[in-house]
Amino acid sequence: MAQVTDGDKNGPALIYCRVSTKALAEGTSLDSQQALCIAHAERLGYTVARVTQEVHTGAELFERPKLTSDRADVRVGMGLPPRGSPPADSLARGVGGVPR
Repeated sequence: MAQVTDGDKNGPALIYCRVSTKALAEGTSLDSQQALCIAHAERLGYTVARVTQEVHTGAELFERPKLTSDRADVRVGMGLPPRGSPPADSLARGVGGVPR
């Protein structure tokens, strides 16, 4: 679980980080995604309510168990993703104005 910050200007943020292989999970990819996403949410004035990490193929968008759980939580109001944030895969690749 990520640290919760005090800058709750825009409400809670739920962060989802994913890699497609166990080899990537054993490296620093999930940690670097998490750090970038937390920093981005905080810059936008969100409080990080939860960070979810998952190792799952990118080919199955609707079959990712942790993402499915996060979607359900968002629908009932348990953490809202930052509006206007770049797609997570862009964050991981340093695309969309977010440095790697």
